[in-house]
Amino acid sequence: MTITNVPYQIDLPENFHPSSKVWIFQSIEPLTAVQQSMFKKEATTFAETWHAHEVAVTSHFAVLLNHFIVVLVDEHNHAMSGCGIDKLFRWIQNIENSLHLNIFNRESIAYMENNKITCTKLNDLIDRYQQGYLSDETLFFNNIISTKQELETNWLQPIGNSWIKKKADLLKKTTV
Repeated sequence: MTITNVPYQIDLPENFHPSSKVWIFQSIEPLTAVQQSMFKKEATTFAETWHAHEVAVTSHFAVLLNHFIVVLVDEHNHAMSGCGIDKLFRWIQNIENSLHLNIFNRESIAYMENNKITCTKLNDLIDRYQQGYLSDETLFFNNIISTKQELETNWLQPIGNSWIKKKADLLKKTTV
């Protein structure tokens, strides 16, 4: 299945249910070819041993657009457990350390500027939006989505239709 709302070709596994769980980890800096190769090798090893309540987790790992580590888990036949999620996050923390990435910075937001991905702090993005440097049509990556279907259709969205606009409007009201 192809993600339809990004200006790039991104393929996801067809056989995963639309409600499959998604986690997106954004790297502030693009992953190099070497980092991506190392990630793929480590992801393959992790996937082979990843279990939730002694049942193998049906998963897919990808680096998208050089900035985003995406993990899909198809829960259609077997629900993910808290222990399985904990294992994933411990593994991602190890990946972050071993590849020298910064992917747990939740203040960082990625958006499209001149057909390139730009990463900035959320407050800086809101400031740029409020000052008119970014418009309602500026596209940002909504990394808080939680399903494969949302990834395919709603990952890249205009600021004007998003939680960022609501936050910017709220901040504007409190500072007036």
